[in-house]
Amino acid sequence: MEQNTIEEYHPNGALRTRTHYLGKEVHCEDGPAIKCFYQTGALKIREWHQHNKRHRDDGPAYEYFYESGIYMARTWQIHGERHRDDGPAYESFYSNGNISMRLWYTKDQYHREDGPALEHFSKDGQRTSAHYYLNGVSKREKEYHRIIALQKLSANHATDETISL
Repeated sequence: MEQNTIEEYHPNGALRTRTHYLGKEVHCEDGPAIKCFYQTGALKIREWHQHNKRHRDDGPAYEYFYESGIYMARTWQIHGERHRDDGPAYESFYSNGNISMRLWYTKDQYHREDGPALEHFSKDGQRTSAHYYLNGVSKREKEYHRIIALQKLSANHATDETISL
């Protein structure tokens, strides 16, 4: 398939968007497939795509920046699904750099086993709300902790039985 790059420009002549394609699909193997820029030339957006789906194995597949260069938001995605094993799959930030929101996803469903899957924060960094989810299903905090405790107990019991055999 043919690889090509399309560029668009702001009225002032500055680069607005650079998009890489493989045939008709947004695609790039070795870096971001889409880059967008503010009129000043500052980086605005970077997106990693493979075969028209946001995808990146080693970092966020989507990054959005304030004109100052501070992150506005970033999303981890695998084959188009929001997913991250070692932290939140989505984060947004205030212009001062403080976290605004964190969302944990597994295979495009809200999910977290060591705390709330959705967290909102005030501009000064204080958590203002927390919501618990397991496999995409909302749980009240007490129910969530009870389920996690039972899972741990069950896992420990299974390990003890394996050791004693």
